[in-house]
Amino acid sequence: MGGIICFVTNNSWLDGIATAGFRLYLEKEFTSIYVFNLRGSIRGKSGISAKKEGQNVFDIMAGVAITLLVK
Repeated sequence: MGGIICFVTNNSWLDGIATAGFRLYLEKEFTSIYVFNLRGSIRGKSGISAKKEGQNVFDIMAGVAITLLVK
């Protein structure tokens, strides 16, 4: 069976050490993976560092990622 899964989450799973196994599983399970990292994570950042991150589209302090998984 094939299909498409799409979900919106915070973007911390993209480079976190704790989610390395999750990313490996996604790579093995799906034929195509598209991740749109919308960034915007300004929690704990200030000044230039926060400006580089940009504004968040959802008016929250956590970064956002949209993921499309195709099987």
